[in-house]
Amino acid sequence: MYLIKTLLLSLIIIEQIISYGLLVKKFRDYFNPILFTFVFIYLPFCLSHLKLSILQVQEYNPVIYVIFLFSSTFILFISIFLKPSIRKMEKELIGKQSLWMFFAILLNIIYITTYFYENLIANGVLVPLLNVEDGGAHLNGLPYFREVNTVFRAFMPLFNFYLYYKSKKKIYLLLTLITIFVPLSRGSRIAVISSFLIIAAFMLRKINIKKIFIIFIAFFVLLNSAMSIGDYRRSYTTESYGYEVGITNSFLNNNPIGELISWYYGYYSLSIYNFNLSLNTWLHNEIYFYGLANLNGLLSFFINVYPTPEEFNSRVTYVSGAANVPTSMYFSLVDFGIIGILVFDVIFYSCLFAIYRKSTNNSYYRLVYSYLLLQVINFAFYSSFYAVYMYAIIIILCLLKGLHRKKLED
Repeated sequence: MYLIKTLLLSLIIIEQIISYGLLVKKFRDYFNPILFTFVFIYLPFCLSHLKLSILQVQEYNPVIYVIFLFSSTFILFISIFLKPSIRKMEKELIGKQSLWMFFAILLNIIYITTYFYENLIANGVLVPLLNVEDGGAHLNGLPYFREVNTVFRAFMPLFNFYLYYKSKKKIYLLLTLITIFVPLSRGSRIAVISSFLIIAAFMLRKINIKKIFIIFIAFFVLLNSAMSIGDYRRSYTTESYGYEVGITNSFLNNNPIGELISWYYGYYSLSIYNFNLSLNTWLHNEIYFYGLANLNGLLSFFINVYPTPEEFNSRVTYVSGAANVPTSMYFSLVDFGIIGILVFDVIFYSCLFAIYRKSTNNSYYRLVYSYLLLQVINFAFYSSFYAVYMYAIIIILCLLKGLHRKKLED
């Protein structure tokens, strides 16, 4: 059995490497989708078999290997047949500069104002991170404000950078930096890191050794800063994050590189292991929500939420309160079962690669592609197929594209 597992994991890694190489060769793009699927989905799954946490006591259900091998093979299949778009460069989204500046500044004002207003009402202070000792930086959030801020938190940094990229106006670059760091008021590190990653994916394709070195140093500093903020938020304990999630290796708890591995393992590898635990729980009592779990964020605007958070979370099994999420696959599982996971994978990766193909010579599609990468980056953090920020972002982008096209026709 051990040999079979090793072969399956090796096959998944080989498929990802081949897929990445194929896309680099075809698109000359080092920031293609495989870079993100490998780093944030398949590598953590393979690393989880090292059992760095003593809390990992159950073996993986064979179904898990079927799911991961199926999706990785589907990605390889797409990578083999995907070809760059030969369409001519379309007219870009940006039209009259004064109108776009007004629109952008209005959205930024709404976002920054509502975000800090929610901080103030929910926590009593504008910057909850500075008030960790009296309740922490985690907020329950306010109805509607929570949803609006969730959308803008994901949308605004890259949108501001896109406007800077097209117009070269420094006001947009300033707004980019401001909106990237607004979530830090609550200590939301993943939001900041995700923003930097999707901006990098939008902006960068070919990189040389010098760029690789600069990016590596900058990202290492960013991640270590994120870990420091995470340790500050965990004021209730003096233990390192690794010990909290059962990682007892001294190297992984007592130096920056080791702690970085612990955080990565706890956030991603253990989340996949949590899904395994939750899958085993679900198999003993198969209850289907038939799409309501995925659509929960959208439906909550119009009707009483079902399943309720209690009904939804009661079926989640996890190893530690410091690592308690079971990945986006859990949404698909409780909605439509194991088949639902496979179907959603096919739909999402088909959309992702179709948009990526069009992004070859069109910055608007590069923008959409970069937003879709949020689903991959946030795979471990309850990022459902219809994540509240994702459907809203796509609707906004489609409206902007439609209005711009109508204006050109007129």
